[in-house]
Amino acid sequence: MEPGRCPRQKPTKVALAEKIELTEKQMIVSKNRGQSKALLEGNFVAYQYGDGIAMHGGTSMELHDSNIVSSAPSSLILTLLLEGQLSFGYDELQFELDANVTPKAVLVNLARPAHFRRAIRKGNPVRKINVMFKPDWVRERADKHSEMLRLLSTHQAHMKIHVNEKVLTIANQLVEAGTPETFGEKLAVESLIHQLALHVLSELEMSEMQTGENAVPETASRLNPTVENIVGHIETQLQQPLTLESLASEFAISVSKLQRLFKANLDLTVQGYVRQRRLEIARQQLERGLVGITEAAYEAGYQHPSNFTAAFRREFGVSPKALLSKK
Repeated sequence: MEPGRCPRQKPTKVALAEKIELTEKQMIVSKNRGQSKALLEGNFVAYQYGDGIAMHGGTSMELHDSNIVSSAPSSLILTLLLEGQLSFGYDELQFELDANVTPKAVLVNLARPAHFRRAIRKGNPVRKINVMFKPDWVRERADKHSEMLRLLSTHQAHMKIHVNEKVLTIANQLVEAGTPETFGEKLAVESLIHQLALHVLSELEMSEMQTGENAVPETASRLNPTVENIVGHIETQLQQPLTLESLASEFAISVSKLQRLFKANLDLTVQGYVRQRRLEIARQQLERGLVGITEAAYEAGYQHPSNFTAAFRREFGVSPKALLSKK
């Protein structure tokens, strides 16, 4: 990971964004607290096939200083930056890529869903491709005792990827292909993604693998499929009210079975998991100056900052105020 940039004025935090199609261009527009603002303008590509691979990227210009926050599912994520600068992270991991001299790439494994954030900086041109491989798609193709399985079993394992001429050519072809619509276009894009996987995933040097603070052993990384799906759903709904009844109904199981599954797989109740993740996200956002204590409390589901402060101290051994004073 490269050194971070100098701090700037606190930008707007955006919890939701959508793509708007215009006649000659596309825009990513924020949908935050009833207000809309164009964040990026350019030509975007997105494609998902089967349950194994999703790809998105394109060429764009960033229009306003903002921070996009969302959730990333369990996946092996390849980020290829061909032009511009890219500041993004998953939970406590942070990456600062600068491709103004040479293209940069990083591979990150999420053994469980994580909080995703990306900084947008006005005037920054970005040309990039992201490919998300579902763990089972990779695992089905990996040798039984391969180092790839070690990578997949380690949450927040990551490594820099050398962008050689072949990888660069494929990435540019994906950007220029646009979102496929016809049968032939879809096959062509799928072929390019598979070629990219071949050149990147089959030549990894595991000795260069780094791990985050929350690395997990292989035996702990495989959740019950139902629990994995529920956790993924929860991660996308953390800013919404969540009840045991609504979750049980969503996945057609009883509340008691829902609780038993969570306790057996995560050693937490559902409410405990939701509370832990909301507090963790609040901590990350406080550390990065994206929110104040009152806003962090509200987003974590607490109506009163005092209750938030007490829960925060129990979870992390420090108060939100003390955490801010260390910045």
